[in-house]
Amino acid sequence: MMFTTAENAGIKMSAIEKFMINREIPSMLENIENSGRRIALIVNNMLDFTRKNTVARKAEKREEYYRADNRISCY
Repeated sequence: MMFTTAENAGIKMSAIEKFMINREIPSMLENIENSGRRIALIVNNMLDFTRKNTVARKAEKREEYYRADNRISCY
């Protein structure tokens, strides 16, 4: 029979599980996981927004270069 480290120390896994439930540890871990997912979505949205702005800025710069080029070619 294979024992876990806790069982080797004389602690039953059922006691650990009961302790964790009494301290609401499973729900805390679930909240942490959900928060991490929400943060990941926020960061991804921020990165997408930044990328869109970068592309928009590059397009504006291109238009600015074209206008400058047109002005120069008129001379």
